[in-house]
Amino acid sequence: MGLWPVKNPSLLYRSLPYICFFASAFSGLAVIRFIYHYITRVSVTLKGMTIGTSLMLSMLKISSLMVHRKQGIELHYTLDGYFSAALNDERLTQRVLVGITTVRRLCWIMIPTILITVGGYVMRPIVSILSQKQRRIDSVEYTLIYPGLYPWTVSDGFFYQIHLTLEFIASITVWCVTCGMDALFAYYVFQIVGQLRVMSYRLTHLEDQKDIDVVIKDCTQQYVVLLKCRDALQEIFGPVIMWVMWTTAIVLCALIYQLSSQLRDLSIGRWIWTLAYMIPKITQAYIYGWCGSYLNAESEKYRSAIYHTNWSVSNRNTASSIIIMLSQRGINLVVYKFFYLTVNMFLMILKTTVSYYFLLKHLEQPS
Repeated sequence: MGLWPVKNPSLLYRSLPYICFFASAFSGLAVIRFIYHYITRVSVTLKGMTIGTSLMLSMLKISSLMVHRKQGIELHYTLDGYFSAALNDERLTQRVLVGITTVRRLCWIMIPTILITVGGYVMRPIVSILSQKQRRIDSVEYTLIYPGLYPWTVSDGFFYQIHLTLEFIASITVWCVTCGMDALFAYYVFQIVGQLRVMSYRLTHLEDQKDIDVVIKDCTQQYVVLLKCRDALQEIFGPVIMWVMWTTAIVLCALIYQLSSQLRDLSIGRWIWTLAYMIPKITQAYIYGWCGSYLNAESEKYRSAIYHTNWSVSNRNTASSIIIMLSQRGINLVVYKFFYLTVNMFLMILKTTVSYYFLLKHLEQPS
């Protein structure tokens, strides 16, 4: 999608994000108009909100990376350089790779489930048109991928093909951008964690070092770099995390409400599609919360490694440097100074989902 941090990209590579953003905005505005038109019908509105929030999230991710492209490239190559150097050291390879299986599994959950979700939307007009032609219906209704209302009439022919192509590009964008950017965030956090482990190892194995002052100086400088990387991470992914925080509970509530209201009428395929939509939404929120807690825990382990250095037998200057290092705060991810990014955020989303669902059921009772 042209979003991976690359130095000196080609013109085509730089144009891809604009094409994907336009397709997502084109489809998203039609979905918003659909929601506004059927705002009094809860079930229909919720159907539009589920995909509408996903399209808006893709647009937000694309725009955030495009606006902070230079900062993202600097962040990527800074962390990649440190991480590659650690992997080339046989003493550190196993240490920095601890936990990579968990990160990989979380990211792999997203790929097939989002593909099923997007594939369900894409296959809907194809199946509908083929079914109508098989039954030899004279006036075939050419439906589009998403539940949207355009200000103009979309009839069959070339005009329909343009709309279908744009919505198909938007679908591919949702799949690629969602899987790619969430995995990229986890990748950067894992690299920062790996560097903290390297610094902890150097401080706790000072007998292998000739000069303790050199190690302390290097660790202090690297810690400052990691703080800058943390700030860049917050700035790039801050809007995305905030949107996930606000909309995940709404989407989950909408899906649960649709399941509960049409429990007996849903086919097996519809059940699979709905679960495939819910799983990546839950996983997405968990990835961001888990990464925040994971980074904070490793940061505390680094501070513990500083404390367990033989600083009490060192000279006064070295002891003073270590005390200053201990006085520094751990590395925490903060979203616009509103809240710390932890697993508690994920739990709060689940609680909010349940609250929204019972509110909808309560509003449904009088009617």
